[in-house]
Amino acid sequence: MDNQEIKGKGKLIKGEIREGVGKLTGNRKEQLKGKIEQAEGKGREQVGKLVRESKDSASGGSDGERLLKDLEEEFKPITDILDEGALRLGAELDKLDSKYSKRREVAEAKKRQ
Repeated sequence: MDNQEIKGKGKLIKGEIREGVGKLTGNRKEQLKGKIEQAEGKGREQVGKLVRESKDSASGGSDGERLLKDLEEEFKPITDILDEGALRLGAELDKLDSKYSKRREVAEAKKRQ
């Protein structure tokens, strides 16, 4: 199993757990973050699978090693994008959560008056 496959599987499992906890607690933000982690994990897992398959097909010769290195370099931007996208989406969810929490507080304060 390739390193990216292992990282992807771990992220997938972590996302499933996070989504499940979000469902149990009724926290939609955690549910969404869990789904984001699952998507990132699936992407990483697929990249790792392609790298592993290319390693398996390369017989260890210099051409195979060069192909493998090219593949790893080619897929690095994809894993970087997955990381960045997950961070950005998490930040946006935090902003939305904060915005709506303040609105709820104002609405509850008005009800008490």
